[in-house]
Amino acid sequence: SDDLSQPVKIDHYPSINGKSHNIKVSKINNRVVFTTSENIYTYDYVRNQIIPIDSLSVDLGEYKTANQIQHFKKNEYWLIKDDKLALFEIKIDFSATKRCDIQLNSISLPQRSIQLISLDSSTLIIPTPESFDTYNLGLNQNRNNLSRLEIEKVIFYGKKDEVTTHFKSFENMRTRWNMNNITIYFIAPYSFDHPSKQFLYRINELDSNWQSTHNNHFTYLGLKYGDYTAEVQGPNGTIIQVPFIVEKPWYYTSIALASYLLIFLLSVWLLIKFIQYKLMRQKELVAMELKQNSLEKELDYKNYELMLTIRYLINKNEILTELQKEINIIKVH
Repeated sequence: SDDLSQPVKIDHYPSINGKSHNIKVSKINNRVVFTTSENIYTYDYVRNQIIPIDSLSVDLGEYKTANQIQHFKKNEYWLIKDDKLALFEIKIDFSATKRCDIQLNSISLPQRSIQLISLDSSTLIIPTPESFDTYNLGLNQNRNNLSRLEIEKVIFYGKKDEVTTHFKSFENMRTRWNMNNITIYFIAPYSFDHPSKQFLYRINELDSNWQSTHNNHFTYLGLKYGDYTAEVQGPNGTIIQVPFIVEKPWYYTSIALASYLLIFLLSVWLLIKFIQYKLMRQKELVAMELKQNSLEKELDYKNYELMLTIRYLINKNEILTELQKEINIIKVH
């Protein structure tokens, strides 16, 4: 009604996405939002339906299913779960940034309402069943800074005793091909006291799946040459990256490849020259053989002519001898 004393129209939404939930209703930036055990939603007046707020859901992470949402100051809201709460800055476009979070290790209040009390901009009172807990948000911010995940050192080593260690500066890190084992040490002072104290790590180029460790370091052995990016994720979801390069072996360098090409071309040239020489020698041998055959045939022909000449001379001599005999006989008579 005009005087806001009674409703004009009531719409019932017995379920969201076909599922029934215990829905909590809150307000963020003058927009009504609904939280369930699965996601955070708002009402779309254009489509007349309840829809998930995807961008806000991603930024809130586990707090998208918060039991309570309480306004703190401009664009900042406390999101409360059973045993922890977090302060988020939520902008008009529903993008969110976590400012700090508080783990309520001493209490667990599932489905119970907690009314936070702000004494000033840095002091927060949280009521518990037995008493009141006071938190200094300034100290909590310092604690979050101290718990920031950082790389302490990076060590490269090979099969020999040679070791290369990088401190502080981790940009443009390179290592030789025969020093292709890496150990990365990281620090997160308060995170090592975290209840889960589990760190995840991976090298994207090797495996997209995360590996877990409770230590402050991890190792990869026998890396092939190439560009790599190591990632470490802390218990609070913070991810840091460490890019590095394993150089190519000397026999894969540009100079080596150019040498291989030069040797190959020289080998081809020598092979061509050798083939040409063999062909030339073969031609010479064929020519010599042809010449020898020609000489042999000529010699045979000369021998044949000589034989005919000798035979002719022999026949002539025999004729002359016969004539001489006949002449002698005639003279006698």
